[in-house]
Amino acid sequence: RPLYVEANAVSPATVRAIGDLLGPRHVVDGAIIGPPAWEPGRTRMWLSGAAAPAVAELFAGSPFEACVLGAELGPASALKACYA
Repeated sequence: RPLYVEANAVSPATVRAIGDLLGPRHVVDGAIIGPPAWEPGRTRMWLSGAAAPAVAELFAGSPFEACVLGAELGPASALKACYA
């Protein structure tokens, strides 16, 4: 099955509902914090979910600094809500 990355930072409850629908192993919660990613070190993509480490690897060498918050769905969206 494909992997779904919700990088629009919806509510934690919404991303968990998406996980219930698609299977939590196939969903990654994401939140982008920072300016447009033109240069390394200024923009972070926070990720959570069981497959978050695999998604973080996809951004290695890119302007995004991918940071994994853990294996649960919801923390990345919660962080974005606090940041906003």
